[in-house]
Amino acid sequence: MSIVRYFTKPSAPESPSSANNKRRLDQTVDKVDKRSKNQRYDDLKCQRKFLPKWIDQWPWLQHRQDKMFCQVCLKYPSIAKPSESIRSHESSRPHLECFAYFRRDDVTQVIGSPNELSSPNINATPIGLAMRKLNDDQLRRYSNLFSTVFMLAKYGKPMSDMPMQCALLRKVGAEIGDNYQNDKSASAFLTHIAAVIKKNNIHEIQDAAFLSVLADGSADVSIIEQENIFVRYVSKGVPVTTMVSIEAPAHSHALGVYEAIKDGLNSVNLNMENMTSRDKPGPKLVCANFDGASVMQGRKSGVVAHILEEAPYVIPVHCIAHKLELAVLDSVKHLPEINKFENTVKGLFNFYHYSPKQRRDLKLVAQILDEELAHLGYIKQVRWLSSKVRAVKAIKKSLSVVASHLEDVGSGKDDTAAKARGWLKEVHSVSFVKILHIMLDVLPKVAEISQIFQREDLLVTEVCHELEAAILKLVSLKIKPTNAANMGEFSRLYDHDNKKFGSLTLHGPCAEINLSEDRVLLQLIDGICKYVDKRFDNFFEPPISYFEAFDITRWPAERDELVLHGVDDVTALFNHFSPLFTEEEVALGIEQYTNLKSRMKDLPVTGIYKMYQHLLTIRPHNLHVILKLVDIMFTISCSTATCERCFSHMKQIKTANRSCLKQSSLQALLRTMLHGPTIVEFNPLPAIQHWLESGGTKHIHGHALQHDESENNIISVNK
Repeated sequence: MSIVRYFTKPSAPESPSSANNKRRLDQTVDKVDKRSKNQRYDDLKCQRKFLPKWIDQWPWLQHRQDKMFCQVCLKYPSIAKPSESIRSHESSRPHLECFAYFRRDDVTQVIGSPNELSSPNINATPIGLAMRKLNDDQLRRYSNLFSTVFMLAKYGKPMSDMPMQCALLRKVGAEIGDNYQNDKSASAFLTHIAAVIKKNNIHEIQDAAFLSVLADGSADVSIIEQENIFVRYVSKGVPVTTMVSIEAPAHSHALGVYEAIKDGLNSVNLNMENMTSRDKPGPKLVCANFDGASVMQGRKSGVVAHILEEAPYVIPVHCIAHKLELAVLDSVKHLPEINKFENTVKGLFNFYHYSPKQRRDLKLVAQILDEELAHLGYIKQVRWLSSKVRAVKAIKKSLSVVASHLEDVGSGKDDTAAKARGWLKEVHSVSFVKILHIMLDVLPKVAEISQIFQREDLLVTEVCHELEAAILKLVSLKIKPTNAANMGEFSRLYDHDNKKFGSLTLHGPCAEINLSEDRVLLQLIDGICKYVDKRFDNFFEPPISYFEAFDITRWPAERDELVLHGVDDVTALFNHFSPLFTEEEVALGIEQYTNLKSRMKDLPVTGIYKMYQHLLTIRPHNLHVILKLVDIMFTISCSTATCERCFSHMKQIKTANRSCLKQSSLQALLRTMLHGPTIVEFNPLPAIQHWLESGGTKHIHGHALQHDESENNIISVNK
């Protein structure tokens, strides 16, 4: 497509006083000659012409009859649009879309292969010439500066630390020159570092066949709603989850969040039209994974409803880590003993956390008793499993110290003493000690499966297996509670006749307790099993259950049964994702499913994940269609744990002292922290090249900074 108005000479607007100026200039011959000379210079200077060296920098450029054309865009005239300049055309959306079609069609003509188009000869380009102008000393200086900025971003440090870091570099003898050592320069360098990382991510995403979108929302320290958007795809046989953007929605309702998600996807050249059409280039959307909020999962007006309206075949998934925690919360709602126990743990935390005096006295009691004291943690309301395990373990470890300190504080007559006597009564009760030991055995089993559900390599077919294994472990605690470490300890140390638990004196009624028949234990485990089955029922229903056809652990051993096994499920999967496959691919894919069975039988048994990962890496030609369903299985996301981790990084970056951080700076910092290489592996040259290619004046050779004379003045006064 032509790049218009490039050779057209720009015309300056005529001033109202131009006639008067001409009359004044005509009064003297010298002024007329001088004006004519300047006019001739301007005419020559403003004359534009085509430079042959541009072909080396932009191989897709073509010049004929004083016009420039894009050879890639000419092949797709329905998409291409004219541009004002070469650089604007190179980064325009129509050109990028045409180039995506070009790569898909694998066009190889006179202009070269797609790799040649995307990787021109750097040495022949202006940027290559600029890089060669940098001598070794200058390149070393900019490498040190860019590496310093990368280090600050990687560890979430503010760019205002740049002068301090530069002072340290000068002290140790590193070459950094005299320029670009302030926070503004550091922010500019960070923009180019993040742009290089983002460019690499875009290339990897565009090469994927399918993707899942993940999103989660949270308010930052400045009370701005932030929507974190990730995509999951398969790269070189491995599922990868990458942040595409973090957006601040204009509204917090479903449509506002959906628009924010689309804006984030557009920032990496992904749009719903291309992701939902078989004929469009780029990866296809197959899954949407969010938390359980109605604004996200609502089937009438939620974000999922908007996505299903454009792509009905997309599989919506409620984060399984959230599901598990909600199932546990549901199971304890109707158990007042456990709710009372949780309130006691929270009360003890508040009693010590908000009183430095009580914490100091507690440490003194621990030193006197020669006991080890653990930090009393808080139980979070939502992501509470891991926090509650830590809090319960700390209570048990410090139980004797806490009881002694509460008894000492309770001997007073003030309000604090009254609170201490109340908490001491709870701690010395049989119910508290019993539930403490029950939770110490039950919670780790649930927390273990919660950690498994947060793994990146967890496949949708493995969720039911891991869930069933966790339920069996919980049922074993109900059948044989004394075999567990903590409940067995309670059975051994509990003496109901003497009202003792080891060295701890118990208060209140102390009845004989048989944990095998204990109502709290039985109702707790039964409730967890019940609500887990209820919340995870969609994993046992279509379309997710269709992926069991690829679960080799369910394949029959007999050949007659193996031939027909899973054929109906594979056919149902092709029908579900019918907008993404042609009829020929569906027929060929069902036929290749038999080849897959024989191929999997010959592979060494290393686990479902590694076996399919091997096939996705080599992609045999006789399995290329059926492996697309395997690719979808790898692409489906089960957990939004990555989004939660990103919010932890956001809180590290955007603190109360940095509450006015720009959204673009927040995106650059998060991208660098999450997807940047290690400091040892960081190569600053691509970012330096990107910086040199950008507009604006570059002080490549440097200039001397104006030194602050205040230090010299102070020295002279002291002298």
